[in-house]
Amino acid sequence: MIRSRRLASVALIALAAAAGCKGSSTAAGQAYRSAEPSTVASITHVRQAPSALLRSAIAAMLAKGSVHLSCTEYAGEDVTTSSDLGVDSGSETDTVVSYGNAKALSVDGVYYVNVSSKSILAADGFPTTVAATVAGDWISFQPGDSYGSIAYPSQTSGLTLEGVAEQILLTGTLKVGLPHKLDGQLIVGISGNASASYGAAAKGSQETLYVRSTGDPLPVTMTQHIAGIVETCDFSRWGEPLRLAAPPHAVSVTSLPSDGKST
Repeated sequence: MIRSRRLASVALIALAAAAGCKGSSTAAGQAYRSAEPSTVASITHVRQAPSALLRSAIAAMLAKGSVHLSCTEYAGEDVTTSSDLGVDSGSETDTVVSYGNAKALSVDGVYYVNVSSKSILAADGFPTTVAATVAGDWISFQPGDSYGSIAYPSQTSGLTLEGVAEQILLTGTLKVGLPHKLDGQLIVGISGNASASYGAAAKGSQETLYVRSTGDPLPVTMTQHIAGIVETCDFSRWGEPLRLAAPPHAVSVTSLPSDGKST
């Protein structure tokens, strides 16, 4: 998922049989950083080439500085994700009803994770006794720290606007649909394949990013179908300040035993 995805930093999606991690396509990734968002509200973006519209959408997104993402994924069970992402910080909560939730936070250069279920931590490589001890606690990771399959900075990259920008870089032959209204707002869809990081699965995927049809082409919603997984993400609260704070009494990951025999 786009967290997100995402989005999770732990094994919620693996436990829900939703494996996969998004990344960027090389050609689009080289272009999006230098693109400039449109400042002319009268432009109808359907007139742009699909690749140009995608670059404009990503540039407009990065210029806003923050966004809220609300995602729902179905992979045999519903997975919901709520994220607030900024330029260099962000937060995310992933929930699977039968497994619990995982929270991730990146603030002031430190990554934090809080997982409610010991089985999720165990699936992420935590020794069983350690997982039982720290389930429900905040665990902090400094740059270079890792434990099980959780590592800094690989998890933190998904908790920023730039991380999301890399995840919505569609691949394959891009197409632009006709403008239509969603909740009273005129939008247009850019369709293609998912990120190249999905490997062979990306070729059979279908992903559509819907952006504002006039003015700055900010993303509004996204849908994806890949390897039996269906996901929808809604973008909102563009440019709102993020109010993120480090959780008190977080346990440093460096204090956890690697063998699980002591805490």
